[in-house]
Amino acid sequence: MMRILFVTYSPAPYRMTFFNELGRSCELTVLCEKEPAEIRNRYPAWFEGSAERFRMYFMQDARKVFRQTYDLAVVCGYSTAAEIMSLFILKQKRIPVLISADGCLKDVREPLWKYLLKRYLISMADGYLVSSEETKHYLMRYVQDKPFWIYPFTTLTEKDLQMLDHFDRSALRERFHMHGLCIFAAGQMIPRKGFDLLKEAVRVLPDMHLYLAGGTEVRDEGRIHECGFLTHHEILEYLCACDIFVHPARQEVWGLCAAEALGAGKAVITTDTCTAGRELIRDHENGILIHADQTELCEALKELRDPDLRQYLAHQARIHMRNYTIEQMAEAHRKAFEDVLQIQITEK
Repeated sequence: MMRILFVTYSPAPYRMTFFNELGRSCELTVLCEKEPAEIRNRYPAWFEGSAERFRMYFMQDARKVFRQTYDLAVVCGYSTAAEIMSLFILKQKRIPVLISADGCLKDVREPLWKYLLKRYLISMADGYLVSSEETKHYLMRYVQDKPFWIYPFTTLTEKDLQMLDHFDRSALRERFHMHGLCIFAAGQMIPRKGFDLLKEAVRVLPDMHLYLAGGTEVRDEGRIHECGFLTHHEILEYLCACDIFVHPARQEVWGLCAAEALGAGKAVITTDTCTAGRELIRDHENGILIHADQTELCEALKELRDPDLRQYLAHQARIHMRNYTIEQMAEAHRKAFEDVLQIQITEK
């Protein structure tokens, strides 16, 4: 069985689910840069899940982790001190390394010194795991002569999809006091997520109600309902109950919640500054893409007053995202690992 080391930022819940699934096919060790208590703007309950099929360590145990032997390592990034340290140590130990990149920012300019530094760090890897073609092209600005593998980046398991199909939607809407056309959105309450644009849009559309998850408060302000922190299961319930999902990000490296809503089979509106939106949505075929602009958002919401259009987009989204599950994500990683190890054997 392959011995794999994963170096990641934190034990986020979707990571825990993914690692437990990946641990079915390899002997997996995970080194986290941050412990839950060190992560700002996250409820302790956000770090749900336990290490059932892998060994998990934090930075105080880094020396112990790097004394062990691995067939291959994955480093989830190249910018933090822990990620850079890991790249140097693993190369010194001659352990094959993949850099994993969940997404990228669109049209970001950088000074020459930063470009050269990033090219040096990125080129230390033997290959790259990326969430999209766009992320692949972004990294190819720095390195062109090494292999890439694309994986389906999601938070949904096959069990989640089955659960969504069996929820009682009417009962959920009654429990959440949902009336009329209901919009759901989720994420950190920070400016780049664009929730201010969404709130203003809902205020001028009197038939619409917004349910917003991810903040620190639970409160109602007219037709805007802030739900506070929601667990993964509760988010699935709101996805089932709502009519429309909106992710109005001004800037987004990937956009997990948008991908999650598409996989759940919802009519989704997101922006062309959200990488998941650009990668996964064909405009007006399986979702709606807009600029991060309040007027455009209002017009898109007005379009989705049409129940036939909502149903069509939701159906097409579910079809398009049928291979976006944690299980498929783990399988894509396993195949990439096998390819890397085969390349290493061939080169020897």
